Parts: sequence; C-alpha cells; structure tokens
Amino acid sequence: MTTDPAPDDLIDVLAADHRMLLALLDRAAAADPGPQRSDLAVRAANAVRRHCVAEETLLHPVLRRCLEDGDRCAQADAEEHEQLEALVTELLAVGTGSPDAEQVLHRLAVSTRFHIEGVETRRLPALRRRLTVTELHELARAVQETIDPRDDRRSPTAVLG
Repeated sequence: MTTDPAPDDLIDVLAADHRMLLALLDRAAAADPGPQRSDLAVRAANAVRRHCVAEETLLHPVLRRCLEDGDRCAQADAEEHEQLEALVTELLAVGTGSPDAEQVLHRLAVSTRFHIEGVETRRLPALRRRLTVTELHELARAVQETIDPRDDRRSPTAVLG
C-alpha cells in the first residue's frame, strides 16, 4: 500500500519558489541578448513580482501576528521588495532583450539572493516554530495560488493588476 506524500508547507513552497526565482534570473542573465533573454527576463520579472505580492499579502500578516518583532520584519521585507521592484522597472526600461539587461539582471539576482537569505535564515525558521502544521499547509496552498505562473510571458505590469 502506498501513501500520498505529505503536502508541502509554507516553508517548503517559499523555498522552492526562491530556488526557481534564482535559477530563472541566472538563466536570463546568462542568455545572449535577444528574444531568448527577453522571454526569460519577462518571466523572471513576473516571478519576482508575484513572489513579492505573495509575501506581502500572505507572509507579512503572519509575521506581524506571530513574531515579537514581526512589524519590523515585515517593514524590512517590504523595503527590500521596493528595491526589487525598482530593479524590475529598470530592467523593463532598458529592454528585456537588450545588451544592457544583463547588468540589471545580475543586480536583480544579487538583491533577490540577499532578500531570500534573510527570509530563509530568520523569518521562515521562526514561523515553523510558531505555526501549527495545519496553518503551514493552509498558507502553502494560498501562496501556491498567488505564485502560479500560468501566463509567465505576459507583460510584467499585468502581474501587479
């Protein structure tokens, strides 16, 4: 008899999305200028924006509720998201397939790595200790719906609504 594996929890889902974001940013930066870079860069921009929205709408309220310094943590993360958004805007301004996009993509990848390190080393472990398994799974489902990349190639501005 086989059993279904346990569903991913919030930490698993966010960590997997972090890995996907970084891989996509690295692939976009390494691609030659032109259509392939443009496609990968648009997908990366959309993914970064979706991920930030998911964290701000789902993770930050939980941080505020569950952590003693949750307000400070959520504010610091929101400021990092603003920096990521500024880089996405810069990327779109230089042209996602242009030769100049490589430098912006590298800066976006570095900033994203910095943000991820803080979330994964401080925020997520603290939440794992404070939330129930059920809460972690419910939040995971909500995050998965928010970061669902069904139409990754549309304009990144559409992601923000």
